[in-house]
Amino acid sequence: MKERALEIDALKCVGILAVILIHSLRSPWEPGVAPIEIELRPLLRFAVPSFLFASGFLYATTAPVPAAVTRRRLRRLLVPYLVASLAAQVFWQFSSRPDPRTASVLLDLLFGWSFGPYYYVFVIVLLVLATPLFARIPRRRAPIVLLALLALQGLFETGWIVLPWRFLFRNPLLWAGYFYAGWCARLHHDALRAAVARVRGPALMALALLVAGCFALTQQGLEMIAKRSLTWLLVYASIAFVFVAACGRRTPPGPVRALSDATYAIYLLHVFFVVGLAGWLSPTAGALDVVYLALLWSAGLLGSLAVIALSRAILGDERSRAWLGA
Repeated sequence: MKERALEIDALKCVGILAVILIHSLRSPWEPGVAPIEIELRPLLRFAVPSFLFASGFLYATTAPVPAAVTRRRLRRLLVPYLVASLAAQVFWQFSSRPDPRTASVLLDLLFGWSFGPYYYVFVIVLLVLATPLFARIPRRRAPIVLLALLALQGLFETGWIVLPWRFLFRNPLLWAGYFYAGWCARLHHDALRAAVARVRGPALMALALLVAGCFALTQQGLEMIAKRSLTWLLVYASIAFVFVAACGRRTPPGPVRALSDATYAIYLLHVFFVVGLAGWLSPTAGALDVVYLALLWSAGLLGSLAVIALSRAILGDERSRAWLGA
């Protein structure tokens, strides 16, 4: 693209802030977790899908994807991931927190088990490898392929097909619909911008009502398949709200651009600070401890930004990006 798309920067920024919040909340199975911490999760579920949507948008093309481009993209993903994963292996040697690793360092590195959230890297690597195939799909057939991917995604998102959670989160069919939705949005970006410019206000109102309605319904005593279906719809409604709010607006301001460029490094780094600090704090049992949550969230964001700044100061911008991801 000749200019940055503010809607993609906005999705990445909102997504990374939500990711840190998700990992600052206590796990649903953790003793003393407050009910509201569980209830908030459907509202934050859009975080990782927003990254995949953004990646699909940025990688979208109808021209052949050279092998050199794929190798460069994989290198940008895998080198920072390996650095962070090896650091995580050391981290767990000194931590008393529940350890997600397997008995094999090789398996941890291969499947993203050094930290739970690293499953994302396994998924995005598979999707990057699939981009040459996506690029071969004629533009006129893209909607058909998107519908097929959404149908497959729905089987897993709604619980019709059940997999163990470790494998569910690493299942590319669970995530490819988000990636290819962003891909299709890029292929039709000019038309989308024109449409959004005409109906932005009413569209935002409708999407806000949809987000609020879906979230409210997920808090009701519905059957699991209905609740999961609403959560799935809530994900797309949340992504659409951010996309429509920013689509076609001016070039992003400096802080938004900087945070957007650092999202991958923050994703890899924030877990060290959140998990590390959580081991030292004692939150209020059975209630939402706002101070505890704010401390973890701030540590995850500011700690990651501090490491990135230090890395840039020592290595320079290019080497820092190559080794740390930002």
